[in-house]
Amino acid sequence: MKNKSFTAIGPLMAFLSAVLFSFGGVIIKFMPWGALSINFVRNFVACLITLFYMRIIHHKIKINRAVLTGAAAMSGVTITFCFATKLTTSANAILLQYTSPLFLILILWLVLKQKPQKRDLVMCAAVAVGILCFFFDSLSSGGAFGNALAMLSGTLYAVVFVCNTVKGGDALSSFFFGEVISSVIGFPFLLKETVFTPYAILGGLALGVIIGVGYAMLAEALKTTPPVAANLIGTAEPVLNPTWVAIFYGETMTPLAIVGFIIVLVSVLVYNLGGRRRAK
Repeated sequence: MKNKSFTAIGPLMAFLSAVLFSFGGVIIKFMPWGALSINFVRNFVACLITLFYMRIIHHKIKINRAVLTGAAAMSGVTITFCFATKLTTSANAILLQYTSPLFLILILWLVLKQKPQKRDLVMCAAVAVGILCFFFDSLSSGGAFGNALAMLSGTLYAVVFVCNTVKGGDALSSFFFGEVISSVIGFPFLLKETVFTPYAILGGLALGVIIGVGYAMLAEALKTTPPVAANLIGTAEPVLNPTWVAIFYGETMTPLAIVGFIIVLVSVLVYNLGGRRRAK
């Protein structure tokens, strides 16, 4: 019974983490600090949350090649995404980061010799079509360098999923060390900031909570959810991110964006329902 319960909870945890992450891009965009300063605050707070959570569930910190590789990739994800969000549009940054399912399948195939199933390729193609529909107009704007960093963030995000599922991998330990690395890199840049308004401080704290709680949920999801499935569920983030903007800031969604929204959510739902039937 316990395994069945966790099997059902895993995809839900992955989805809830995507919901939390979807608020990050909007907050980063309007904060007055540089990318590395923002990354320090959010990772420092997240580091404390992750450590506290690990103590509560009595999860021991592991140190090995898989964990440290995942930590380095995780740090790279947060740094490149912060820069990308500052240098290009939020839509571009989040869209290009979520090319990660494609890179994930390639890494599993070329490096770990895990040939993708036909359903993996079909769902990735469907998700790609949905995201492109959703952000079709946004891709024409934004800086090329920011777009390149967002694509790199997506590649590193795929590495995180792989490292946390191979032998010796431990998601929580990788997230913890990744947050520590990002904090160490970003701290000197925070000392150079001059604007410390309540909004900036609260924004940084909110980003830290988003990362800390979100990655704790994702770590739990990865215990029972296949990496490609968890990664595809995470594509709810680039759909929800502009949706919150539409709700809270009055920006409307185009008919094409609504089509993309439906395609992504239906694709993820069908993929995971199919996976559960195959498991049974």
